[in-house]
Amino acid sequence: MYLPSQFAETRIEALHRIVRENALGVMVRMTGAGLEADHLPFLLDADRGAQGTLVAHVARNNPVWREVDEGAAVLVVFRGAQGYVSPNWYPGKQDTHRYVPTWNYEVVHAHGTIHVHDDERFVRRVVARLTQRHEADQAVPWKMGDAPAQYLAAQLGHIVGIEIRLTRLDGKRKLNQHHEQPDREGAIRGLDAYGNHRLARAMRETALRPSEAKHPYAAIFTCAKSKYDSELREAEQAITERARSMAGFLGSEAWENSETGHRYAVYYWETLESLQQLVQHPAHVAAKQAQDRWAKEYQVTVAQVLRSYGDDGIVHPFAPR
Repeated sequence: MYLPSQFAETRIEALHRIVRENALGVMVRMTGAGLEADHLPFLLDADRGAQGTLVAHVARNNPVWREVDEGAAVLVVFRGAQGYVSPNWYPGKQDTHRYVPTWNYEVVHAHGTIHVHDDERFVRRVVARLTQRHEADQAVPWKMGDAPAQYLAAQLGHIVGIEIRLTRLDGKRKLNQHHEQPDREGAIRGLDAYGNHRLARAMRETALRPSEAKHPYAAIFTCAKSKYDSELREAEQAITERARSMAGFLGSEAWENSETGHRYAVYYWETLESLQQLVQHPAHVAAKQAQDRWAKEYQVTVAQVLRSYGDDGIVHPFAPR
């Protein structure tokens, strides 16, 4: 992938976010007949391996699971926010007219080795996790237990599990970083006007300068890890995905303290009113109802961020490092 330094994204938490929020990946592999590509919804296990591990399932009739060699190299492409940017949106165009159209985007190339699991227990776990994640915002989430046991067992017999142990993540976020701030702001306004709020939001998260820094609100979730940690992560991912679609959401980050076993997730919001949207959303309500089971020492803190400095001297209250 052509990757100019100003567009390179190397922070693993940012790369994992793009993968999680854009589950449908394009898995590319080499076969005797040439390159083949399969479009599959993946789940990311961030803690398995230095780069993480992807899991998915394919139809038993799909020849991919028979054709691949165990441990063969594959590439999975995840595309994030993307869209056309018109030169008419740049204020500087009015002065020089030396502007052309472009296409902004986020993308992650996930390299790894593929491993097949023709195992009912493996595919049952994968389907359960996929369901839990993507049903989270439903008023009444569908559960595997809703289907008759015999029917479900028969359906699981029609799929095969795959696992990709990641060896390298290449990330690119081409978001007008090389343009002057007024032109970036013009492009953001243009994208918002045409309804591409997702790309506009991604550009805002990389565009902040000290003169623009406001004082956002941070909702800080803290808990101790438990045997239900995988459920906690799925709930956190569902909440993050919903938050990114809401007005006033500015960014998030999550990390763990390996010494104490505590996990932290922080969500940044423009106002307290915008934060309240998340509190009332079904995904958050469902997580709150389950927290007594999978989260120990659970605590929520709401604070206002006055400043946050990066190593580049830029204030980063909305996109902390």
